[in-house]
Amino acid sequence: MGDASGNWMAITVRASDDAAEAVRLRLLELSGGRGTSEEGREGWAWLTVYVPADDDWARKMAELADQLAAIRPMFDEGAIGAPEPKPIAEEDWAEAWKQHYKPVIVGRVVIKPSWLDPPRNVPAEAVLIELDPKMAFGTGTHETTQLMLRALQEVVHERDELADVGTGSGILAIAAALLGAARVWATDNDPIAVASAMENSQANGVGERVKVLQGEFLAGVPKGLDGIVANITPAADAALAPVAAEWIKPGGWMAMTGFTGASETEVAEALVSAKFEIVRRYDAGEWVCLLAKKPA
Repeated sequence: MGDASGNWMAITVRASDDAAEAVRLRLLELSGGRGTSEEGREGWAWLTVYVPADDDWARKMAELADQLAAIRPMFDEGAIGAPEPKPIAEEDWAEAWKQHYKPVIVGRVVIKPSWLDPPRNVPAEAVLIELDPKMAFGTGTHETTQLMLRALQEVVHERDELADVGTGSGILAIAAALLGAARVWATDNDPIAVASAMENSQANGVGERVKVLQGEFLAGVPKGLDGIVANITPAADAALAPVAAEWIKPGGWMAMTGFTGASETEVAEALVSAKFEIVRRYDAGEWVCLLAKKPA
C-alpha cells in the first residue's frame, strides 16, 4: 500500500462549521472517495485525508490549494485554512484510527472492528459484520454508511443481485450479502479499497457471493441487476445515475448517498433525468440518502 515504504501523507484542512462540507467534498475528491477523518470543537472542524506518499502527492496538494482558494470567497474570512501535509507511516495511521473506531448498531446490522468484542446490546437476529478497514473508507461510523444500511434493510431480498459502487472497505456489499443477496458486485477504482473489500468479504464468510472488481462505476458488472448502492460524491452520484439506469432491470432500485442537503438537488435531478422515481429520502444530520425505483 502507498509507496514502497508504506508511507502516506495526512493532509489536514481547518474549516469553520459552515465551510466544512465544501472542504470535505474537495478532500473526498482528492483521496478518490477514501473518506475523511474529522475532529471538531467550538465551531471548527479539522478534516484529514490520507494519500499515498508517492511522486503524485505534491500535484494533488497544489490542486487542492487551488480548489480551496476558489471557494474561500463563499465564506467568511479565515473560514478555510491552508492544507497542511504531514508524513505518516501506515502502521501509525492504523493505530491512531483504532482509538476512535467503536462498534455501531444500525437496525439489525451490527458492525464491529476486528479487534473488539461485540457490543452487549446486540438486537435479536442481528447481522454481525466484522471489519478491519485499514486505509479504505467504510467503518459504519459515518452517517452516510448508516443511512445506506437503513435503506438496505428495507429493500434487499433473498436471491437479489446487486452492485456496490465505490465499495471502500466492502461494508455495504457485505451487509447486502448477509441480508440475503445472492450476488453482490463490489467495485472501486482504488486498489487499496479493492484489497480491503476482498479481505473483509472473506473474513465475514461472504467471499463467494461478493465479487470485488477494480474499475470505474459498473465496469465488468453484468446488466439486469435488482439494485445498486453508491456512497460516493455528489458529482459521481450524478454521473452514475444514467449508467445505473442501463444496468438495473425494470422495477429495480437505486440508492445513493455521499452528499448533504446542499447537493441533494443535483443528485435528485440526475436520477429523475435517468427516468428513476425517488420513493424515499433518509437523512441524518446534514447527510442525505435517496432511494429511487426504475419503472417496471
